[in-house]
Amino acid sequence: MRVDAHHHVWDPAVRDLPWTHGSPVLHRTCTADDLRPALLRNAIDATVVVQTGAVAQETAELLARAARDPHTRAVVGWADLTDPAVGDRLAALREGPGGRALVGLRQPATDEADPDWPARSDIRAHCARSPTCCCRPWGRTASCTARTGRCACRRPGTTKC
Repeated sequence: MRVDAHHHVWDPAVRDLPWTHGSPVLHRTCTADDLRPALLRNAIDATVVVQTGAVAQETAELLARAARDPHTRAVVGWADLTDPAVGDRLAALREGPGGRALVGLRQPATDEADPDWPARSDIRAHCARSPTCCCRPWGRTASCTARTGRCACRRPGTTKC
């Protein structure tokens, strides 16, 4: 089986994505249907769709898409890891349409105002319970990661975020 392990779908009419501003190639609707010809041309059997913004509703939308789309087999979503009810919210997502496709969470750490965000005890506690959690240690957050000596969201037995 050949898998496209990371792609995005979005619609600027549904959700503003500032990182698409200024680029006509990106600031447009991108759907699974846009990707399908490339999947067929390259004999790709399955895809993993990844969140585009820090919006909880998007994860539910991606899971619903996975329930309908034969190529979308996995979803990497977003959840507010500081929310005390995050475990309940994730359980509800897993029980909803396409919920079995939820394989992980991605938190763009550069979106956080606190440069030490990955080292916070509430974030580390959630990531210790989560099957998959990735805090992207880019930019200013990389110094936090270097200072703590590890990614707060590293799972036992892994070598990197």
